[in-house]
Amino acid sequence: MTSKRIKVEELYRAKWVAMNRITFLDPNKREVVWEAVDRTTRVSDVDGVDIIAIIGNGTDNRRIVLTIQYRPPVDSLVIEFPAGLLDKGETPEQAALRELHEETGYTCDSVNTVSSILTLEPGMSSANTKYCIVNVDGEKNKEPKQKLEEDEFIEVLILPLDNLMRSLEELRVKYNCLISSQVYSLALGLSLASPK
Repeated sequence: MTSKRIKVEELYRAKWVAMNRITFLDPNKREVVWEAVDRTTRVSDVDGVDIIAIIGNGTDNRRIVLTIQYRPPVDSLVIEFPAGLLDKGETPEQAALRELHEETGYTCDSVNTVSSILTLEPGMSSANTKYCIVNVDGEKNKEPKQKLEEDEFIEVLILPLDNLMRSLEELRVKYNCLISSQVYSLALGLSLASPK
């Protein structure tokens, strides 16, 4: 199954995104036109990072650091992983540690695992991310202080990994909000992996 991009025409460009018309050949060699949104801010092969930050060691009493903030495209609060875009010259690991500290106040010395590049909404956008997994030392982070920009309004959520799905559903009802598909997928995977 082979398809090939023929051309990309920019239809509209704004500060953060561009709307493009993509023409490609499908596997039957027919020309197909597709519309997509691309970031205008990409500084490397990856746009940004999503951070899976776990507090606690072993398997008991482990908690995950999540955020909740208003997202205008869906007109709702959304529960998400801490995340952000890479700055010029920054590695995904550096971006993950910086963004975790800025958005949540939590600090870490290093990143344990970095994923390959992952697509976010490939039918609509070229946006991509790398997952960075970190262990947060709860003893060193007793009173985390966010370093938000003036226009950022992010609340930090600390949820137990055990029964994460139940905690997310309770918060979804409490805040009348949405849950990001990434966070939901993690919770679903954990619930399927846990013995009943």
